[in-house]
Parts: sequence; C-alpha cells; structure tokens
Amino acid sequence: MRITFLFVCFVIYSTCSGQENYNLPSKEYYKHAFIGKKDGTEKKVYRVSIENDSVSFKLNHVKMTVPYNQMVYLRVPDNTAGLAGFIIGSSVTILLAIKSVNAVKNDPNYVLRTDADVRIGFFVIGGAIVGTIIGSNFNRYNTYYLHE
Repeated sequence: MRITFLFVCFVIYSTCSGQENYNLPSKEYYKHAFIGKKDGTEKKVYRVSIENDSVSFKLNHVKMTVPYNQMVYLRVPDNTAGLAGFIIGSSVTILLAIKSVNAVKNDPNYVLRTDADVRIGFFVIGGAIVGTIIGSNFNRYNTYYLHE
C-alpha cells in the first residue's frame, strides 16, 4: 500500500512539475539548429541563442526572435557519429582480414607471410581511421520538444 501511494505521488509530482517549465538544452548558444514552429514549418537557423522566454537566431542574415509558445521543438547538434564510424570501420576490416586469412590458409598454393599479423593490424587501424573520419562528418541531433 505504501509503495502504491509513493508511486502515485511520484506520478502526480512529475506531471505537475514537468508543466512548469520548458524542456530546453543545457547550452545557451549553438552555431546552427532547426526550429519547428506550430504552423508546421521547420527552418534551419544560425547563431542560435536561448534566452529566458524566447530563442534568438539569424535567418537569411536577419536577426529574429521567436517566443517559446510559438515553437514545437528545437533540434540542436549533439555530437558527431565518429564513434559509430570507428566501430563500423574496424569491424568491417576485421571481418575482411579474417576472411582473407582463412582463404589463404585453405588454399595449398598460398603461404601466409610471417609479417601478416603486422599488415593485418595496419589494415584494421586504417579501416578504423577511415570510418572515424567518415563518421565525424555526420552530425547527430538532439530534439527538445517545448511544452508548458
């Protein structure tokens, strides 16, 4: 009975306290972001500054301000996909290296070189570096839905 009472109190508190303020990112300035307005449009804006009651930004070299009550969401860059690129690049090259080593071991006409492990290591490192470079060119965004 006591756990149920605490759960009900927690649910009531979380729904009431969530409606007191807006769901905003922790940083106050971004180089670029996407703003979703209540009329259904989404705009990519630059030099975004989050203020107490509105968001200021530049759109087509014009400084504009939009109050929170006219916005649905704010999508800001969070990070890049460099780690995902690293994982994918190294995984693919490891699988290719394993397949190549098995192909050489199973063929009687070929002999595995003594320095093959060093070459395979450099191959995997190269794949990881290429994957990281490609992944770091893609931004990951975090979307904050604004509600009262």
